[in-house]
Amino acid sequence: QMFSPTAVKFHYIFNLRDLSNVFQGMLFATNECITCPTDMAKLWVHETMRVYRDKLADLKDLETFDKAQRDIYKKTFDDLNEAEVLVNPLIFCHFAKGIGEPKYMAIPSWDNLNKTLTDALKGY
Repeated sequence: QMFSPTAVKFHYIFNLRDLSNVFQGMLFATNECITCPTDMAKLWVHETMRVYRDKLADLKDLETFDKAQRDIYKKTFDDLNEAEVLVNPLIFCHFAKGIGEPKYMAIPSWDNLNKTLTDALKGY
């Protein structure tokens, strides 16, 4: 009901394919990436943002999604430290350890991401 399609937001169509994309993204992670419950919560937050939040078009909808996600997070992961999970940047990708290391892991910082992408661009 919150994110119904309209003439302007015609792409606000959410279905089971979106949910399967969340789980598919989570299955990219290996035991090297997920070492504790906090890592699993981070991955869940990242994947739900990647699949659902990235479709949203205006600030009000983004804020509504963030509130809903935070509420679900608090209800589901109430024993985890929110400050450890909801970090910035919260990006998982296949090149977190470098372009030649295809492991789905978290990017530790914006500087690390910038260095990795700059190195890849130089190599190109």
